Amino acid sequence: MRRLVLPVLLALAGACTAREPGTIAAGDLEVHGAFAFAPPTASEAAGYFTIVNRGRDPDTLLTATSPIAGAAMLHGQVPDGGMVRMEHISAPAIAAGDSLVLAPGGTHLMLMTLDRLPKAGDTIAVTLTFARAGALNVNLPVRAYGDAP
Repeated sequence: MRRLVLPVLLALAGACTAREPGTIAAGDLEVHGAFAFAPPTASEAAGYFTIVNRGRDPDTLLTATSPIAGAAMLHGQVPDGGMVRMEHISAPAIAAGDSLVLAPGGTHLMLMTLDRLPKAGDTIAVTLTFARAGALNVNLPVRAYGDAP
Protein backbone atom coordinates (compact mmCIF):
# COMPACT_ATOMS: atom_id res chain seq x y z
CA MET A 1 0.00 0.00 0.00
CA ARG A 2 2.78 2.47 0.83
CA ARG A 3 4.35 1.92 -2.59
CA LEU A 4 1.19 3.16 -4.30
CA VAL A 5 0.76 6.31 -2.21
CA LEU A 6 4.05 8.01 -3.15
CA PRO A 7 3.61 7.65 -6.97
CA VAL A 8 0.03 8.88 -6.72
CA LEU A 9 1.10 11.91 -4.66
CA LEU A 10 3.91 12.69 -7.11
CA ALA A 11 1.50 12.45 -10.06
CA LEU A 12 -0.96 14.80 -8.35
CA ALA A 13 1.81 17.30 -7.54
CA GLY A 14 2.92 17.24 -11.19
CA ALA A 15 -0.64 17.80 -12.39
CA CYS A 16 -0.98 20.85 -10.17
CA THR A 17 2.11 22.50 -11.66
CA ALA A 18 1.64 21.46 -15.30
CA ARG A 19 0.92 24.26 -17.73
CA GLU A 20 -2.07 24.17 -20.04
CA PRO A 21 -1.35 23.98 -23.78
CA GLY A 22 -0.68 27.39 -25.29
CA THR A 23 0.72 28.82 -22.05
CA ILE A 24 3.81 31.00 -22.45
CA ALA A 25 6.03 31.58 -19.42
CA ALA A 26 8.78 33.98 -18.38
CA GLY A 27 10.10 33.82 -14.86
CA ASP A 28 7.14 33.54 -12.51
CA LEU A 29 4.66 34.84 -15.08
CA GLU A 30 2.39 32.82 -17.34
CA VAL A 31 0.31 34.12 -20.23
CA HIS A 32 -2.54 32.00 -21.47
CA GLY A 33 -5.73 32.21 -23.48
CA ALA A 34 -4.19 34.69 -25.94
CA PHE A 35 -6.23 35.73 -28.99
CA ALA A 36 -7.43 38.69 -31.02
CA PHE A 37 -10.55 39.23 -33.07
CA ALA A 38 -10.19 40.13 -36.74
CA PRO A 39 -10.60 43.92 -36.63
CA PRO A 40 -13.49 45.54 -38.51
CA THR A 41 -11.22 48.42 -39.60
CA ALA A 42 -7.62 48.57 -40.78
CA SER A 43 -6.51 50.99 -38.09
CA GLU A 44 -6.95 49.14 -34.75
CA ALA A 45 -7.16 45.66 -33.25
CA ALA A 46 -7.67 44.40 -29.70
CA GLY A 47 -5.84 41.54 -28.00
CA TYR A 48 -6.93 39.46 -25.05
CA PHE A 49 -5.13 37.12 -22.64
CA THR A 50 -4.56 36.43 -18.96
CA ILE A 51 -1.26 37.06 -17.16
CA VAL A 52 -0.82 34.99 -13.99
CA ASN A 53 1.90 35.77 -11.45
CA ARG A 54 2.87 32.47 -9.79
CA GLY A 55 5.77 34.06 -7.91
CA ARG A 56 6.26 35.58 -4.48
CA ASP A 57 6.94 39.09 -5.76
CA PRO A 58 4.84 41.50 -7.79
CA ASP A 59 5.74 42.27 -11.38
CA THR A 60 4.79 45.17 -13.61
CA LEU A 61 3.89 45.22 -17.29
CA LEU A 62 6.03 48.08 -18.63
CA THR A 63 5.39 47.96 -22.38
CA ALA A 64 3.66 46.08 -25.16
CA THR A 65 4.82 46.22 -28.78
CA SER A 66 3.92 44.53 -32.04
CA PRO A 67 5.70 44.64 -35.39
CA ILE A 68 2.37 45.31 -37.17
CA ALA A 69 1.31 48.21 -34.90
CA GLY A 70 2.63 51.73 -34.63
CA ALA A 71 1.55 51.74 -30.97
CA ALA A 72 0.26 49.29 -28.39
CA MET A 73 -1.21 50.01 -24.97
CA LEU A 74 -3.59 48.65 -22.39
CA HIS A 75 -7.06 50.17 -22.25
CA GLY A 76 -9.67 49.82 -19.57
CA GLN A 77 -13.33 50.71 -19.83
CA VAL A 78 -14.55 53.48 -17.55
CA PRO A 79 -18.21 54.50 -17.01
CA ASP A 80 -18.78 58.11 -18.04
CA GLY A 81 -22.25 59.67 -17.73
CA GLY A 82 -24.19 56.60 -18.83
CA MET A 83 -21.63 55.82 -21.53
CA VAL A 84 -18.39 53.88 -21.44
CA ARG A 85 -15.07 55.27 -22.61
CA MET A 86 -11.65 53.70 -22.97
CA GLU A 87 -8.84 54.91 -20.75
CA HIS A 88 -5.11 54.17 -21.02
CA ILE A 89 -3.74 51.94 -18.25
CA SER A 90 -0.08 52.66 -17.59
CA ALA A 91 2.25 50.01 -16.09
CA PRO A 92 -0.21 47.72 -14.30
CA ALA A 93 1.28 45.77 -11.40
CA ILE A 94 0.42 42.10 -11.02
CA ALA A 95 0.60 41.09 -7.37
CA ALA A 96 2.12 37.80 -6.30
CA GLY A 97 -0.46 35.05 -6.72
CA ASP A 98 -2.77 37.34 -8.70
CA SER A 99 -3.60 37.80 -12.37
CA LEU A 100 -4.37 40.49 -14.92
CA VAL A 101 -7.27 39.49 -17.16
CA LEU A 102 -7.69 41.11 -20.57
CA ALA A 103 -11.11 40.16 -21.94
CA PRO A 104 -13.73 41.44 -24.39
CA GLY A 105 -15.84 44.14 -22.76
CA GLY A 106 -13.11 44.99 -20.26
CA THR A 107 -9.40 45.63 -20.10
CA HIS A 108 -7.69 44.83 -23.40
CA LEU A 109 -4.50 45.36 -25.39
CA MET A 110 -5.13 47.98 -28.05
CA LEU A 111 -2.98 47.74 -31.19
CA MET A 112 -3.11 50.99 -33.15
CA THR A 113 -1.91 52.25 -36.53
CA LEU A 114 -1.76 48.78 -38.06
CA ASP A 115 0.57 48.12 -41.01
CA ARG A 116 -1.80 45.45 -42.28
CA LEU A 117 -5.28 44.14 -41.58
CA PRO A 118 -5.08 40.82 -39.70
CA LYS A 119 -7.66 38.25 -40.82
CA ALA A 120 -9.10 35.18 -39.10
CA GLY A 121 -6.43 32.48 -39.19
CA ASP A 122 -3.53 34.97 -38.96
CA THR A 123 -1.35 35.44 -35.89
CA ILE A 124 -0.34 38.77 -34.36
CA ALA A 125 3.08 38.79 -32.66
CA VAL A 126 3.25 40.86 -29.46
CA THR A 127 6.13 41.42 -27.06
CA LEU A 128 5.24 42.15 -23.44
CA THR A 129 8.04 43.60 -21.31
CA PHE A 130 7.89 43.20 -17.54
CA ALA A 131 10.00 44.83 -14.81
CA ARG A 132 11.10 41.50 -13.29
CA ALA A 133 10.39 38.78 -15.88
CA GLY A 134 11.76 40.70 -18.87
CA ALA A 135 10.46 40.29 -22.41
CA LEU A 136 7.84 37.69 -23.27
CA ASN A 137 6.80 37.00 -26.87
CA VAL A 138 3.13 36.15 -27.26
CA ASN A 139 1.31 35.14 -30.44
CA LEU A 140 -2.33 36.16 -30.68
CA PRO A 141 -4.26 33.81 -32.97
CA VAL A 142 -6.79 35.91 -34.88
CA ARG A 143 -10.40 34.73 -34.74
CA ALA A 144 -13.41 35.86 -36.70
CA TYR A 145 -15.20 38.60 -34.76
CA GLY A 146 -17.63 37.05 -32.32
CA ASP A 147 -16.09 33.57 -32.27
CA ALA A 148 -16.11 32.32 -28.70
CA PRO A 149 -12.71 32.11 -26.96
